[in-house]
Amino acid sequence: MTPFETMEIKEDIDTLNRKEDKMANLFFFDPNTLSMDSLLLLGLPVKTAKTIINYRMKVGRFGIPKDLKKIYTLSGKDYQRLAPFIRIRKKNKLASSSFYAADTLSFELKVFDPNTASKEELLSLGFPSKVCTTLLNFRKKGGRFYKKQDLKLIYGLKSADYDRLAPFIELSKEIKISDSTQQKVRKRRDQPQNIRIDINDSSAEDWQQLYGIGPAYAKRITNFRDKLGGFSSIEQIAMTYGLPDSTFQKIKPYLVQSPIFRLININTATEEELKKHPLIKWKEAKMIINYREQHGPFLNEESLKRMKGISSQKIEQLIPYFSFE
Repeated sequence: MTPFETMEIKEDIDTLNRKEDKMANLFFFDPNTLSMDSLLLLGLPVKTAKTIINYRMKVGRFGIPKDLKKIYTLSGKDYQRLAPFIRIRKKNKLASSSFYAADTLSFELKVFDPNTASKEELLSLGFPSKVCTTLLNFRKKGGRFYKKQDLKLIYGLKSADYDRLAPFIELSKEIKISDSTQQKVRKRRDQPQNIRIDINDSSAEDWQQLYGIGPAYAKRITNFRDKLGGFSSIEQIAMTYGLPDSTFQKIKPYLVQSPIFRLININTATEEELKKHPLIKWKEAKMIINYREQHGPFLNEESLKRMKGISSQKIEQLIPYFSFE
């Protein structure tokens, strides 16, 4: 069990209930590793999310996707909704293809117009929920599909899904558009202009100005930042759970560094306070407290580096978050 999960289970129940009320986001996941916050992003009730984590602690890992049905609070409707996205890594297998996946659910394939289809119609065709949201936002901002191939421009739509759906696309009015115009449209969509995001002082809404960052990613980034006390570097944003490296590389040029907004006094912090920080494991928190009790206060960064048991790489990550008063 990770420090993230331990911390999330202890969250105030009212806060969790507020998270439960938010719109669900569907994405590929392994129920053996997903944190409480991410389980709630999938739209699971708080009680079900807590039961899944408790099951992992007391019983063990889920071997195959159908094992998730053992969670007595998980409704059949929720399982059917989540089943296509379950990817359970096989034991002792590191290859990305070494997963157990649920049997693919059948979708209703029929003729549709991506310029007019509702979200319900798109979902019934097998569009992932997040891709539906991206497509609808594209249309809301005045975007239009002029030919079948334009659908490939929708961020997150896989080539296999496009190939499956292409025979059923029927545009109400085909409009020819030159290749040069297509390139200009694609460039406008891929590269936001004059946007600068302060990594430690921008709201979730600000982050959504960046191409590829929707409400779910924006919330994850700002939640991770707030738990850290601020990002110590732009590269640290790539550690955000589930954020693809390709997306991070696209938004990186628009990010601006700023100071961390919350420090931990390493000489007065309790073990519980240290454990709440996402980068500090419970064993490391205990080591810091024990070292402080045996050798006295940490005077500076060098005295922290002399501590044994924590790698030098981890200490370098933690130093920006400590004060030595």
